[in-house]
Amino acid sequence: FLQGQLELVDEDDAKEDASTQGAPPSAKEKPSLEEDKPLTAEEKAFLYYQYTGATTAVHPLLSSRVNYCQPIKFQGFDISEEKNIHHNMSSFSETAGLGYLKTQAIEFVNYNKRQMSRIYPKGARVDSSNYMPQVFWNAGCQMVSLNYQSPDLPMQLNQGKFEYNGNCGYLLKPDFMCRTDKTFDPFAESP
Repeated sequence: FLQGQLELVDEDDAKEDASTQGAPPSAKEKPSLEEDKPLTAEEKAFLYYQYTGATTAVHPLLSSRVNYCQPIKFQGFDISEEKNIHHNMSSFSETAGLGYLKTQAIEFVNYNKRQMSRIYPKGARVDSSNYMPQVFWNAGCQMVSLNYQSPDLPMQLNQGKFEYNGNCGYLLKPDFMCRTDKTFDPFAESP
């Protein structure tokens, strides 16, 4: 079940609602509309819709307009470039990400121009230590996960980077890391 679709109904309430189920709301409950303004098909569809969300009340019309990231298994830079689906996102462990950076740095940067990537700490970090996030930021990785319970240098770098933008957790990439006509090597000593 998707969030907000499962609803527990008391038997007494079900009996009361059985007679009115499927009937449109009365004129008293009907939202006020301008009489001379025609409704679009989308507005008609949501006119009598009542959202029963589990934790948050998000209207389905708003929810349908929000962009999302579809997590997919990474199959290679050539396949992702061929498919070129912007809302696909792949997750990489720090070791896999470093491996791609060492062998295919420019391809990894170009991948991050088209799609989102998430880097997470390797499973062997049982002491909650962190890796250096800067190398992944330099490659254009959008989500670099860290262990917040460790106040070490990588965590300080993370806090310093996002302090620039009010600690919102998001910064725009430089223009050259978004444009397809530009190439960028994160390990080059000069541009």
